[in-house]
Amino acid sequence: MTSTSERRTVFLDAAVLAAPTTRSLILFGQLHQDARFTSRWSRKAEQEADSALERRADRRGERLGRTVPPVLVSMLRAAADWGTDVIAPEAPDVEAALEDTDDGDRHILASAAAAGSYLVVTANVADFGRADLGRLGISAVNPDLFLARVFTPAMYRFALESMARRRTLAPDTPEAIQASLTRAHPRLVEAMRQAYPDVVPALVGHHPPGARFSEGVAA
Repeated sequence: MTSTSERRTVFLDAAVLAAPTTRSLILFGQLHQDARFTSRWSRKAEQEADSALERRADRRGERLGRTVPPVLVSMLRAAADWGTDVIAPEAPDVEAALEDTDDGDRHILASAAAAGSYLVVTANVADFGRADLGRLGISAVNPDLFLARVFTPAMYRFALESMARRRTLAPDTPEAIQASLTRAHPRLVEAMRQAYPDVVPALVGHHPPGARFSEGVAA
């Protein structure tokens, strides 16, 4: 069992927070005794995620012809036991010194540094500059690649079982969730295939997930 003090901090960007399945896999997975990481994010990242979720709910409501209330990250954080220090500080001085990271992601990298994170989990790896990452000793990695590397089968089953217990709509069993993960998390599904050997997910084409590792730092 890995104690909390032995776990390394990973930083979740707004896109990961706004992806309910990916977010759930990470947050439930870190509750397992095998987990070697703990997650943090900034209030600004949370606000960006909430805005994306609100827009998504509005679009769905327009299609359905009724109001669809969004499930916001800030609401979930208030209701769940995610720890007292999950919100990382802003770091404007660090942000101002960044050079080759996209402007819209500089606050993410700066807060990740302030939080002592060794890794930023992001679907937008290319937005994080190699020079900035190297100077801060932080790596950026796609969530599918991150999960495929850090999950054990026990963590994976625990995360899927936890997700299934909280769902009222399909997919609402661990096996069904496993089958649904192929498009967004093909490497995770392949790595964890033996966790549910009777489930044969449909294989789909996908682009290789990105990663930028600082020297001496890996997922």
